[in-house]
Amino acid sequence: MVTSACTTCEFNDSAPPLSFCAGTTVAPSVTTISAFGCDGFTAAADKASCNALAACLRGAACQAAIHSATSDYAEAGSNFDDPHPCLCGSVSLATCLGASTFTGVCQAQYVAASNGGSPLNNFGNNALPIGIANNLMTCDVDSTVSDNGLQNCGASCSLGL
Repeated sequence: MVTSACTTCEFNDSAPPLSFCAGTTVAPSVTTISAFGCDGFTAAADKASCNALAACLRGAACQAAIHSATSDYAEAGSNFDDPHPCLCGSVSLATCLGASTFTGVCQAQYVAASNGGSPLNNFGNNALPIGIANNLMTCDVDSTVSDNGLQNCGASCSLGL
């Protein structure tokens, strides 16, 4: 369950001109916390699948998969903020990007959050639950880096680092 402290932190970190937490809203400009992140979806199923994927992405199993991904993901150079290993499992990035079935720890949540489309084709689409959830996790991870000027959301969002 997402806490209000988590949502407040992410909402505050998404204010322009900050770019680490971009793509975390369904509507182009959200000025209220009640329409931020997964709460921006009006359909209950979309909100539920977004929250389920975001929880999986923040979890210890997904974070471990990211940290142990093959070197071609270049995770160490990007603060370990690419969630692809949580969809694809322990395969190379090239194999992941060419896959049509997935074995990652969050694959079931990814399929649900892509609303019948391809998880890879919709990976960053913030009009869908998959894109919002991915961008929220990236925001949580990148906010933990001390020199980026953001409030650290990792702890309040239960990021399983």
